Amino acid sequence: MRFATACIFALGTALAHAGHDDVKVDPALRRLPGMITALGEPDAEGRIYSFRGKPIGPAGTPAAYVPGELRGWRLTLLYAGSWVGADGNRNRFKARLIGFNEVPAVSSTGSGEFTARIRGEDAVDWELSYEQLEGAVTTASHIHLGQKDVNGGVSVFFCGGPTTPACTPGSGTFSGTFTAADVIGPTAQGIAAGELSELIAAIRAGKTYANVHTIKHPGGEIRGQLRSNRGDD
Repeated sequence: MRFATACIFALGTALAHAGHDDVKVDPALRRLPGMITALGEPDAEGRIYSFRGKPIGPAGTPAAYVPGELRGWRLTLLYAGSWVGADGNRNRFKARLIGFNEVPAVSSTGSGEFTARIRGEDAVDWELSYEQLEGAVTTASHIHLGQKDVNGGVSVFFCGGPTTPACTPGSGTFSGTFTAADVIGPTAQGIAAGELSELIAAIRAGKTYANVHTIKHPGGEIRGQLRSNRGDD
């Protein structure tokens, strides 16, 4: 038990020094033969392959530092506001859209779901569905830059935009892929047109939301904050 605690403590310390503040260690790492003191950066799928550590001597005394490889192990930690692991959950996100998530809150029978998958850092696959909206006309749907309980500017249109299909009234399902060419801002919040990498960073940080607007609620009838989809594989 003392060895497991030492291993987890060293891993947490290394990650904190590397800028990873909130750490949750996979139980498999408790079997590592030593104390991890530094880790390499995660790849696009959240895998970490390199580390530096201290083997534990016979009497429990750390020996000299040695480099090594962390191949095949699963790490679970919070990275830029999203869960990271060998399963790639850092790239999968979802949102549940309801009226009470709007700012200010809206009482609506409408609801919806949005899912997104970041693919290769230069494209995001997405799907949006909504139903039972009260507004007779669904005017537009977007991804916005903004934290929970704060309204923000538009980054990408899903429907109702100049290059996207018209939104369907009441209910509808749309899907597609957006790239840098689809990012329109918001410039006032630091994301210029075409800056997909900035938008992806905001998604991973939990600072974006999906919104569906109607003629009855032009500021948005249903809304949902994008969160890491931890249930996907």
